[in-house]
Amino acid sequence: MVNEFEKQIKRGMLDIIILNMLTQKPCHGYELLQEIKRSSQIFESLKEGTLYPRLYRLLDNECIEFNLAVDEKKSKVKKIYNITKKGKIQLEELLKIWDMFVEDMSSVLGR
Repeated sequence: MVNEFEKQIKRGMLDIIILNMLTQKPCHGYELLQEIKRSSQIFESLKEGTLYPRLYRLLDNECIEFNLAVDEKKSKVKKIYNITKKGKIQLEELLKIWDMFVEDMSSVLGR
């Protein structure tokens, strides 16, 4: 039961984390993955197979976009993700919901 609860919380929060990190700076996927892992105990085991479908969904919903950049050291093209205006609006709405959720849960649980 605890593992399922943790999975659901993670699923719900990942979009907020991605959008919030992209407001700070554009990132390529692997860099975003490492930054999320580094900054969160809950997401320290985050896998590419979890992150990239979320990125694709955010792209489909026009919350993020990407530009191509060449990594000259590796002679490789990378997608650099940026948050869009729509993504910033979505992030603000998600943060309002999160704030209400935390406040309500704290009240209900007496914390």
